[in-house]
Amino acid sequence: MGSLIDYVKWRGDLTLSSDPFNLIDNTILCNTSYIDFSYAKITKKITLRSALSKVFKEVEPEKMVLGLFIPKDIVELAHLTKSTKRYGSIEVSDYVNYISVEEMCQFSAITYHLDDNTMFIAYRGTDDSLIGWQENLNMVSTFPVRGEVLAKKYLERIARKYKNKKIYVAGHSKGGTLALYASIYADESVKSRIINVFSNDGTGIMRYHLDIEKLKVIESRIIKIVPVDSVVGMFFDNICGKLIVVNSSAKKVYQHNMVSWMVEGNRFLTHDGISKNAEKLSIATINLIEGMTKEEREKIALEVYEMLMKMKSNTLTDIKKEGLLILKHINTISYKNKKYFMKFISNFIKYREI
Repeated sequence: MGSLIDYVKWRGDLTLSSDPFNLIDNTILCNTSYIDFSYAKITKKITLRSALSKVFKEVEPEKMVLGLFIPKDIVELAHLTKSTKRYGSIEVSDYVNYISVEEMCQFSAITYHLDDNTMFIAYRGTDDSLIGWQENLNMVSTFPVRGEVLAKKYLERIARKYKNKKIYVAGHSKGGTLALYASIYADESVKSRIINVFSNDGTGIMRYHLDIEKLKVIESRIIKIVPVDSVVGMFFDNICGKLIVVNSSAKKVYQHNMVSWMVEGNRFLTHDGISKNAEKLSIATINLIEGMTKEEREKIALEVYEMLMKMKSNTLTDIKKEGLLILKHINTISYKNKKYFMKFISNFIKYREI
């Protein structure tokens, strides 16, 4: 048994042509999408090795900080991949990184060209920006959020640009939800070219938002992978596609880090269902959300946004420095919505035992 890092060290000398693309490869490429490729200045297709080398020339791996909740071992994993036959020669293109306070949107995506016939589109999960976390909250009341709209447009644009290629669509955390939305609502001509959709511990889409008929067209190609103690991946309804539960070397909420997911050979070490506490938290969260009216969901999202705008911080890392000042800002939320907020926190503590 090992981790994704062990897998790269063990399997890195085998090209994708000699050992076909698998679920583990999907998580490694999604992890690498968290790297800030703006340093590489990608204007055309270049190898992943070249792109990462440019990034690490600008920022040394040991000094790279991706955010408060984005683990450092993602950087280690990316640094390892660039020297391998399996990943280093993969070409990357069409990197996008977009953040807009006005649109309440954080969106990033990159395309990996696995071979002449296949490409892998990876949507980044929530980064360190506060507006990215605000967008997560907006998903409860707004459908689609701006990031989901951009994800669909990105998928369709890439499909038009590379007309003859089959497509994998994937993401981690919020990125998994973007992959779901883009694939479910894409034009039929694009949807027919999708091999699989991978939602790696993605938050999912609430039942009352989904167009079930559009979902049915692609549902058999959707694969959702979550750790046994999944928190983020079980926030919303899990009604899309095949569910695979994997073991992790981490504890509780830290299992969201895909690098901790355990592998055996070229397969994940799977588990027979999520833990009882993860299931209870999922049910409690869904019941809490569905117990609110649409107006209440919209109101709490707006109040949190207004709270964030009053703060001097732009990222979670900045907020950590503010310490107790956070309480002052939380107190600007109305009493009723603060009750909903505290109910969620109490559920989290009750079922996650943090």
